[in-house]
Amino acid sequence: AIYEEYRIPNISMKHGYIWNMKKGLPILTLLIAFVISYNTFASKINASTFGWNATDATTAFVNAINSSYDTIVIDKQVGDWMINSTNFTALNSKTIFFENGVNLVARPGAFSNIYASLMTFYECNNVKIIGYGATFKMQKSEYIVYNDSEHRHCIQLISCNFIDVYGLKLMDSGGDGIIIASYTGITTQRYSENIFLKDLW
Repeated sequence: AIYEEYRIPNISMKHGYIWNMKKGLPILTLLIAFVISYNTFASKINASTFGWNATDATTAFVNAINSSYDTIVIDKQVGDWMINSTNFTALNSKTIFFENGVNLVARPGAFSNIYASLMTFYECNNVKIIGYGATFKMQKSEYIVYNDSEHRHCIQLISCNFIDVYGLKLMDSGGDGIIIASYTGITTQRYSENIFLKDLW
């Protein structure tokens, strides 16, 4: 940890500071430098930066999540985030944060494909999806006329590892709110594991 990396001898805590026992000098500056250095590795962007559109925000949504930023904020706009079915492959170490009041809505007529879901993740690792106060809404009444309408889910996790999903309201899918599955076409990870779901409704 930090003690090993900076080779700090004889460390103890004194009045909330880390103290060097030999020299009797606080090394708070060193810790601040460490925190600043650590934070430079984290980056955040609002998804609307990529061009939110009131009738079809799919491109902005997908480009934001596939960008080099590690924290993507789906920020509240004057209207809903209306999207087509989206697929994400091999995402790694991402946080997708939906602001309170955001509605991610399936565009009418855009989910005729049997496997169309709002968000599908293939072989993704270490991804957090957080959305307290946010809603995923599909068009169930539209899908019931299709054959096998139950395959249209809000979220599909296929052959994924270390995925956390918090706080979302999942509505009107043709199938499940969240489905956790494996896919025989995947070559590197054929099953899902370490999936954590909390406060979903």
